[in-house]
Amino acid sequence: MRRLFRIVSFVPEKSRLFVRRLGETLRVWLSRARESSRLRRAAVSVAFVVAVLALSAGAYVLLVGHVQADTPQGFTVEGIVQQREVRLSFLVGGRLAELSVGLGDEVKEGQVLARLDDQDLKTKLERAQAAVAQAEAAVRKAQEGKTLTDAQTAAVLAQVQAKVAQAQAKYNALKSGPRPEEIAMLEAKLAAATTVYEQAVSARDTLAKALEETTKLVQMGKADPATLTELSLKLDEAKAKVAQAEAEKRATEEQLALARKGVRKEELDAAQAQLEEAQAALRQAQAGRDQVKLADADVALAEGKLAEARAAVKEVEDYLAHTVLTAPFDGQVVRKFVEPFEVVGQGMPVLTLADPREKWADFYVPEDRIANVRVGDRVTVWVEGKEVPGSVVAVSGAPQFAVRKATNHLHETDLRSYLVRVKLPADVRAGATARWEVR
Repeated sequence: MRRLFRIVSFVPEKSRLFVRRLGETLRVWLSRARESSRLRRAAVSVAFVVAVLALSAGAYVLLVGHVQADTPQGFTVEGIVQQREVRLSFLVGGRLAELSVGLGDEVKEGQVLARLDDQDLKTKLERAQAAVAQAEAAVRKAQEGKTLTDAQTAAVLAQVQAKVAQAQAKYNALKSGPRPEEIAMLEAKLAAATTVYEQAVSARDTLAKALEETTKLVQMGKADPATLTELSLKLDEAKAKVAQAEAEKRATEEQLALARKGVRKEELDAAQAQLEEAQAALRQAQAGRDQVKLADADVALAEGKLAEARAAVKEVEDYLAHTVLTAPFDGQVVRKFVEPFEVVGQGMPVLTLADPREKWADFYVPEDRIANVRVGDRVTVWVEGKEVPGSVVAVSGAPQFAVRKATNHLHETDLRSYLVRVKLPADVRAGATARWEVR
């Protein structure tokens, strides 16, 4: 019996009272059993059973009291140490050509982890770039055609307008008849028209010579071919001015000649016919402006195709960029889902990358203890037998589940729990059990 009570001395206080009462009863029973050896043997067996029960009860109280029971110091809850983990995947599908990391490898932000086979995409990119080059050439051609059409239309319209003005002036002069002062005016007009004509011819000849010299330089590779187009346009304008000046000069000469010799009916009728013909040509030249509108449409169409070709190149380039999987942050590879040469789909997990710098544990604290917990509290957590400092970073605003169900006949209510997240140091082991004694 003394040995029994020595054992009981190591049992927690909660079980000690029960064991003592059981021992007193057993002592009385043993005193009565001394008269019979048979009863003594039975008493010893009973004493052994009682000792085992006492130790079991003490162990239960120790374990349960540490995990979830109330103690004078507080209430102990358990959680699991967690860390931030991200599943990495490709935004496009394909055959895995390279996997450059393995389980447990430490990686740096931006480090290449895996690559997909991109040969088909590179071929598509070359085709798309060739299409862009063709579209750019088409745009240049359309723009050059539009420029030529504008210049030609303007030159023709200017010539026709000059002819109409000349024909109108000639007809008016013949119809009204000449006067001395009109003859003097025509002579002055002819002198001015002659000067303008000579200047236009000189400018035309200068441009023609410059165009000839530039053509030779381009053939020798010493000048830009675009300069030829510019000079050609200027030469066309100069020729149009020469034609206009020549027409005005001839018209003035004819007007002066008619004024000096008088007007006949046949001449007046011919002048009227020339005026009507010039007016018809003017209407036709004005209608030619529609060709300019068509040229504008050609340019717009070519530019639209160029934009489509460039968009196709951008799309293929984006796909190519997505064939390389890089680390989004410094971390450690904790899972690997595929091997090289396997075909992976879009969004299919390839690796899981953990960030060991962020560790935490989630605890479920009963509602009768949650009032003592605040965000920012400094706490002590036990992990793998060591005290670890932590801080409360989040407390849920709503209960999660009941940690104790009510007993209806005692008119009790459920005891619910709240999730509390505690931030832990980076050096604790993820997956380890964490215990926290809530005060």
